[in-house]
Amino acid sequence: MSMKSTQRATAFLPLILLAGCGQAPHSFAEKYYLIVPNVKSPFFVQVSEGLNQAGRELKVSTSYTGPDSYDPEAQRQEFKRVAASKPAGILVSVGEMPPWPAVSP
Repeated sequence: MSMKSTQRATAFLPLILLAGCGQAPHSFAEKYYLIVPNVKSPFFVQVSEGLNQAGRELKVSTSYTGPDSYDPEAQRQEFKRVAASKPAGILVSVGEMPPWPAVSP
């Protein structure tokens, strides 16, 4: 992935976090998670840096999580664990899409 693509992806994180803002100010008690398919991927490490920067600017808590290597099932389990904690927001980079159903013409 090119540096420009990475910068674009990172630039969208603050916008995603701000999308749910109907009231101000935020508090550090608000927890936002980014769940990725591989936390050791250099791309996602860089994206997590953007998430952390947005969290500091908005004064909210952020967490970057997912499996240590590509494992869609482990990512699904991590999503369930995080969702059960009822955070303020969850960002997910989907590791595996379900198959599309057959479409009749």
